[in-house]
Formats: sequence, C-alpha cells, structure tokens
Amino acid sequence: MSKTTDHRITIRLKPDEYALLTVKAGTKPISTFLRDLALKEAAERRKPNTPAPLKDRKDLAQALALLGKSGLSQSMAELARGVRLGTLPISEETEAQIETGCRDIATMKSALMCALGIQER
Repeated sequence: MSKTTDHRITIRLKPDEYALLTVKAGTKPISTFLRDLALKEAAERRKPNTPAPLKDRKDLAQALALLGKSGLSQSMAELARGVRLGTLPISEETEAQIETGCRDIATMKSALMCALGIQER
C-alpha cells in the first residue's frame, strides 16, 4: 500500500463553536466545510462527493449490512490464517485464491462505504 501525503490539522472547539460549525456545514462533513472555506481555490479543483440517491443508498446500505452479517470476511481471514500457520494444508494456488478473496471482500466493503458516504476507521 502506498503512504498518503495528506496532513491532518486538529483544533479544539468549545461546544457552542462546534454546534455553530455543524449548523453552517449543513450536510457536508465539518472538515470538508472548513477546508472549502480556507482553501477556496483548492476546493474548486476537488471532485465533489455527491451521495447516492436515497433509493440507491437504501439498497447499498442493505448490501453492506448483509456483507457484514455474512461473516464472509472473518471466515476468509480464518482460512488465510490457517494456511499461513500451516494448520490448514493447502496448495499455493488455493492460498493465492483465498488471499484474493480476502482482498475482494475488503474492496467491496470499501466501495459500498464510499458510495454511502461512510468513512472507514
């Protein structure tokens, strides 16, 4: 994975200041609102994050919930761990397929969260 060159700035706010920023930001995340205010020119160059339509958001949210409930990512991770530790005898080709499956699941989760406007932890 490549390292990001982004930088984070942290500021302390009193509750009333935070409430005011929340109201002024509207539907935008506060960080986006402040960045847009501070860097108007740069904000014009940024690609806008347009959320999916409400119907699509419901479908995407349901798909994300089903992916989480399925336990698929945990099962794949356990299989991969067993292969790495040697407790699950398996061919190199099957090991590669399991690792690919793990990455594919992570990619699906990231894509769904992005489409829903949810930031990953």
